[in-house]
Amino acid sequence: MSAFPLFSTTPAPESVRGRGAALSVRWRYALGLSAIALLVTASFLSMQRVVSEQRNFSELINLASQQSGLANRVAYFASLMATTDDESEFAMARSQVGRTVNKMEQAHHTLRNGAPEEGVPLVKSATLQMISDAPSVGLEVALERFLERARSVYGADMDALHIGSADYIYLVNYGPHVLEPLFDAALDEYQQIGRKAILDIEERELYIWLAALAALLLEVVLIFRPLERRIHDTVGSLEKTVD
Repeated sequence: MSAFPLFSTTPAPESVRGRGAALSVRWRYALGLSAIALLVTASFLSMQRVVSEQRNFSELINLASQQSGLANRVAYFASLMATTDDESEFAMARSQVGRTVNKMEQAHHTLRNGAPEEGVPLVKSATLQMISDAPSVGLEVALERFLERARSVYGADMDALHIGSADYIYLVNYGPHVLEPLFDAALDEYQQIGRKAILDIEERELYIWLAALAALLLEVVLIFRPLERRIHDTVGSLEKTVD
């Protein structure tokens, strides 16, 4: 018998290179899929943040826009208190003044301090600080004066309150006209801040989309084209073997 085996058990160099090439393609494929998965996850999280930011700023803008309407509501029911001769109507108007004053105080506190449990973020800016804290003409001072007059009207008796009362004249003629431009300025600033936050997130989403597109192109060049050549070489080798 021959001392040499009929078939060699040592892998051919071509076989070793083939397994190495397949392993390289496999690793590149796994890395490419992982990169795309991370980019898709980042895109999803960014869109979730867009929705969350939009919802939070909607709550904020709703509160800011309600303040002007609440001031006019106080003025309306104060007028009703000063002009009615019906005790039950006077009591109803008084309760509405008190309820509206409480709403204005709560909304102002939420706007100044935020309320994460209610979905209202704390928003600060130099413009908002100037609108709110300007001495003698800022929103903080004007609102406090208005609410002080409203509390005085709320505590007045039916006989003591009339259209010539100083508190009534302030609430009806002066208060809303002073507060309305300040409320509008603050509302515009909240809208600008919210719009800027959404645009920043949308810009980040664009970068993520471009990165995902680049990853797909790299997969075509580094994975699918080599894989196609590998399959073509394998089919050619099988055809030669069959022949």
